[in-house]
Amino acid sequence: GVAKLSVWWTAPSGGGTVSGYDVAYKTSTAADQAATTQGDPSTGWVAVSHTGTATTAQVTSLTAGTAYNVRVRAVNNAGAGPWSQITTGAPALPPSSPPPDGTDDAPPDETAAPFDDIAEAGSLAPHVTALQARNVFTGTECGPGRFCPDEPIKRWEVAVWLVRIIDGRDPAGTTLAGGFTDVDPEMWWADHVNRLAELGVTLGCSTEPFRYCPDQPVSRQQVAAFLIRAFALAPAISVGFVDTEKSFAQAHIDAIYASGITKGCAVDPLRFCPYEPTTRAQMAAFLDRARNRQSVPPPQ
Repeated sequence: GVAKLSVWWTAPSGGGTVSGYDVAYKTSTAADQAATTQGDPSTGWVAVSHTGTATTAQVTSLTAGTAYNVRVRAVNNAGAGPWSQITTGAPALPPSSPPPDGTDDAPPDETAAPFDDIAEAGSLAPHVTALQARNVFTGTECGPGRFCPDEPIKRWEVAVWLVRIIDGRDPAGTTLAGGFTDVDPEMWWADHVNRLAELGVTLGCSTEPFRYCPDQPVSRQQVAAFLIRAFALAPAISVGFVDTEKSFAQAHIDAIYASGITKGCAVDPLRFCPYEPTTRAQMAAFLDRARNRQSVPPPQ
């Protein structure tokens, strides 16, 4: 079927004012997986229609479940710069009848017992409770009746939560070709990780070999990238975070701020703490706000 990939990148620094970007894609091959250097000489690249200086593009008319390589280069008055390293993604078709914002239309489970340590989530507890009622956390608890809100969330746990919110259900198998080399297919959450890749939400943690790093903690800047792709958030102007200038996800962070998903980790001065690990409670808050698009979240 016809599917699409969302592509995001960070504007280059130096070298003159950027007037636009060239974006190109091609079907990925085994040889391409190793060709991650700038200026990949292989042929078969297809130009993507892109105008202006926005650092995002949609690659459309793709085949669901097929891996594609994408590359970008900046253009200024001196001409086109070098191509970026290629990145690989495999698009998937959305559910046939997706509910609004990808949330489950079923009524929440009002009988779910609150976590024994929910008080430790502080002001973020309502977000944890809301997602618990949707069974988002099933199987990812840190112990019987415990949520461990202050513990860093792992990449495989993010995959489980995101897929359940986007699709409104657990995956019934996936069509991801090859898969991640470090994701054991026997693990119950392996299909969630592969589904996240099918949706174009994750590109993995490395391409040679193709890895997901499931047990690594997720930084706040990485969460911003996940959310941008998962919820197709619109680009936004800079909001003035003083600690995101060197972050690869600077544009993504501005977008989740504009969407009301975060107000940062401090307000005087405005900071996001992009390199700090994301706690489980913070991730629950990000996801609950994203699915509801609340406009004025408190700092966290």
